[in-house]
Amino acid sequence: MAENIKVAKELRSEFLTWDKVDKILISEFESHSRNDDIHIIAYKVELIDKLYNCNLRMDKGLVAKFLKGLNIDEIFEKKTNLISLVKQIANQKLPNYKKRIGIVFASKYCHFSSPHYFPIYDRYAVKALSYLTKKPQSSYQADYTSYKEGIDQLKDSLGLDSYKDIDIYLWLFGQWLLYIERKEKAFKEKKLMNGFSREIIKMFEEKEDLFAKLNPIKE
Repeated sequence: MAENIKVAKELRSEFLTWDKVDKILISEFESHSRNDDIHIIAYKVELIDKLYNCNLRMDKGLVAKFLKGLNIDEIFEKKTNLISLVKQIANQKLPNYKKRIGIVFASKYCHFSSPHYFPIYDRYAVKALSYLTKKPQSSYQADYTSYKEGIDQLKDSLGLDSYKDIDIYLWLFGQWLLYIERKEKAFKEKKLMNGFSREIIKMFEEKEDLFAKLNPIKE
């Protein structure tokens, strides 16, 4: 699978805007690492939501107020209850909102706050992980514990030091699996492309052979 991840990194390097987004988020979270100032927290919430497509659709000030009350810095320093932190953020409902904050935002905020301990949760990654482990997607959906365990097994088997490469690989491979699945079901073009960015659709069309090399399973 090391070769498949190498291909993913090659593909990812061509997404120039995403490389810039990553650098911005890494830099800003390192420069503003503390989570005890509600204004700084709100700024980071806004960055994650806008630049990493979390689709929060709720008052960022309320989200920041909730995060400030969690004593996140102490949790990071002690390295305890890390998974519980993601779950606590994800499951929180805010006043006047029916939906919860959600696992997508929770994992991304925690990831950029402490990259070595949190893989990014993403629906495409769930699809790819399910395919690779031959477990149903329901095993990982909205279950960060099982999701992290599955990714950790992959990461450790490949001897990777961080989540970065595995995150990139699963994100791209999951989108490719969905694209192929939709093509095989003969979806109309509009529905086939629904949910994909224009940038990745163009990549699918121009680099189909390379995307096919993401699959480590011979079918």
